[in-house]
Amino acid sequence: LLSSEAVHSLVAQIVLAEPMAALVELDLSHNVHIGAAGIEALASAAAHAHFNLEQLRLRGCELDGTAGAPLAHIVAAARGLAELDVRDNSLDDAAVTAIARTCEGRPESLGRPTALLVDGNPIAARVFQLVVLAQMRAAGHVGTIGLWGHYTGAVAALLHAQRDPTIGCLVLEGAVADLKQLISEWTAKGREQGYAVPALVLAAALRMIRRTVRQRAGFEPFEIKPMDKVGSCFIPALFVVATSDPVVQPHHGRQLHAAYAGDKNLIEVDGDNLSARSQFLLDSAAIFVTAALRVPPDLALDAGAVAATGEDGGAGG
Repeated sequence: LLSSEAVHSLVAQIVLAEPMAALVELDLSHNVHIGAAGIEALASAAAHAHFNLEQLRLRGCELDGTAGAPLAHIVAAARGLAELDVRDNSLDDAAVTAIARTCEGRPESLGRPTALLVDGNPIAARVFQLVVLAQMRAAGHVGTIGLWGHYTGAVAALLHAQRDPTIGCLVLEGAVADLKQLISEWTAKGREQGYAVPALVLAAALRMIRRTVRQRAGFEPFEIKPMDKVGSCFIPALFVVATSDPVVQPHHGRQLHAAYAGDKNLIEVDGDNLSARSQFLLDSAAIFVTAALRVPPDLALDAGAVAATGEDGGAGG
């Protein structure tokens, strides 16, 4: 296994050596002792004339948030870097966000966009969504983007759209109006079913959850209140409410729909938010998305394709 010092030597003797200028792929995956110092060695060389890597793989290297800045610098400086693989590390929300933003803003003079692979890092749904959007926009051949979110994905989509008016439309299934409200409802339901939790135990558990989320994801979990944001969001939105969902009760979606400022529609469906969706919902969502994104008729899915999607179990996300 390579250490950070070994990476320094590798960069100086191999990556930047003139005879190795044709080196376009470097795989350092699973070298768990590289650390941020090793990534900084790579970053310091990224703008060098002989740094011609097209693929840099750092999967499973136990990199944490401190590696975010040098990884972002590599993306910003390396010519022709087509792929950065940092899957299965411990990069946090801030680190992945910085890298994704750099990928999105990468100048054309550096060549093709950089594909960023981040699966397996402890990041929130909203950050993974940001990565996907940044990659789509950096590709340069994507037009207006619509978001279809389910449960936490619906909350992430809604909160992102409130900050990003370029999103074309939203389809939101099982969105939560207020996380604190949801926890209170779960607690009350548990008491009704005979699973009473002492107040002190519940308070301690919530403090632990709050502390863990703040440390690992860098945000306050109990400040997740989409109800406070929908009044200033004007992107066309379709709210899907499952009338028998045991996790997110239907009044959450109804509250969000009622308070939403933009063009909106509400469809209530039988079952829960994991149930197969009816053809009516799939057709309605297809019509909504097609109209909101102004999809040309020659690019729209035909009825047969939508029906096949319905047979596979409906929409998710």
